[in-house]
Amino acid sequence: MQSVPETLQRETGISFVCVTHGRSRAFPMADRAVIMRRGATGQIGRPPEIYRTPGTRFVAEFMGSSNVFQEKLVQGDGGRAALDTLLGRFETGASQDSRPGNQGPERP
Repeated sequence: MQSVPETLQRETGISFVCVTHGRSRAFPMADRAVIMRRGATGQIGRPPEIYRTPGTRFVAEFMGSSNVFQEKLVQGDGGRAALDTLLGRFETGASQDSRPGNQGPERP
């Protein structure tokens, strides 16, 4: 069963701004969503994009605790960076020397 705003939107085709404290009400009918915290914008995007790639820890927790996990950054084999998690170790594809901002040794 559709809510009144959903029915009105579908019948009239006009845009609506839905302000709510719960994603379950807004996300099913949203083309775009804005996640806010204390009056500041946390993330703007399509609901599936926000769910798959939350931009902050707050947005991830708002979307559901399954998006947040404990990890520890460690040095992996061959100089690669890695994350140790409860699910195992995840290594990056690049060595730490090739990270942005690390230009390696200075040349004379």
